[in-house]
Amino acid sequence: MNSTGSPAVKRVMVRVGSQEANHLRPECFLMAERRALVPAGYSKLLSDLKRRIQAAQLRASLAVNRELVLLYWQIGRDILARQERESWGAKVIDRLAIDLKAAFPEMKGFSPRNLKYMRAFADAWPKEVIVQQLVAQIPWASIRPCPANHKRSLQLRFSAPRSGST
Repeated sequence: MNSTGSPAVKRVMVRVGSQEANHLRPECFLMAERRALVPAGYSKLLSDLKRRIQAAQLRASLAVNRELVLLYWQIGRDILARQERESWGAKVIDRLAIDLKAAFPEMKGFSPRNLKYMRAFADAWPKEVIVQQLVAQIPWASIRPCPANHKRSLQLRFSAPRSGST
């Protein structure tokens, strides 16, 4: 601080190309001044808080993924049950896609194709207990079966770990 109470500002010589220029760099001195005012243990507290915040963010996103996968399985189960019990055709899925998109415009994933994937997911694993166990073990929980062979594709997706994921 200078005698007026404002932060000390020094001139710094900077070479730009072949010319030198005088520049005021108060931010450098303010940062150095702030570091000097930091109490003992502050850095450790800051790093601990950052670590806890990141861990909480990860847990929250994993919980959201688990809930969405269970929701998608339940949607698929309900579509499958209605189609079997009431002989609903494929046009119902198209209509559901339109109505769900209208009801939840901010959400993605309710296309006719995705609703058919949800139905295939429920067909591959008809018991919710098994789905819950699978979802608990798979944090990435991405379900995109190949249309040719739904059940086998879903089994491969759930049993094979993704490269680069933890």
